[in-house]
Amino acid sequence: MLGKEFEKIWAGNDNEKLNWKSLKGKEPLRYRLVHADYKIKSMVSRLDVYVSRMQERDRVLFERVVEAQMSKDSARAAMYANEIAEI
Repeated sequence: MLGKEFEKIWAGNDNEKLNWKSLKGKEPLRYRLVHADYKIKSMVSRLDVYVSRMQERDRVLFERVVEAQMSKDSARAAMYANEIAEI
């Protein structure tokens, strides 16, 4: 019985009274799940871009720390190291 009700919700034919009020809506469950999947994937994609930007910034700052240490500029190296620590 439960499987038939779920199939009707999935297909969008929810004319019968169902006990699952949380699954009922204006759109069929399938479309809501596809939309939720799209939102999650787009959020993951945006987060991946953000992480890659932060990793690139970390790499650049580390190179600056190394250059400052090699030129015996410990104040500048410490400043860059603190910036890396915040990332």
